[in-house]
Amino acid sequence: GVGDPARGVRAVSGAHWIFAAALLALVGCVTPDTGGAAGDADWVRALERDVLPALEDFRPQFVLVSAGFDAHRLDPLAQTELTELGYRELTRRMLELADEHAGGRLVSVLEGGYSLEGLARSAAAHLGVLTGGDR
Repeated sequence: GVGDPARGVRAVSGAHWIFAAALLALVGCVTPDTGGAAGDADWVRALERDVLPALEDFRPQFVLVSAGFDAHRLDPLAQTELTELGYRELTRRMLELADEHAGGRLVSVLEGGYSLEGLARSAAAHLGVLTGGDR
């Protein structure tokens, strides 16, 4: 099962859970601790600090990305400074993980966001990386 959320996800009896990335997101492992509004570098640092090491250890069979763009700085509900450039880099890091451990298998599901401009910019950046045009 899932251990202490602070420790990430662990495999049971060597099984590889195909939903490892989604499960890590659900337990709230990505939390930039800036004391203020987190920007692109803060989110990338949090991904590197909290999620990627657990996924590296876990070696998922494929990576599932729940691509919500409601943390974009233009989103009226966001209290962060994340931009489409940050989303691009986060996507790049997840795709690198998929290339290394999952034979490039990555599934991305669009969730949305509340700023149409921020959503459009972020989705375009995300897709640009996924399609190889902006890698």
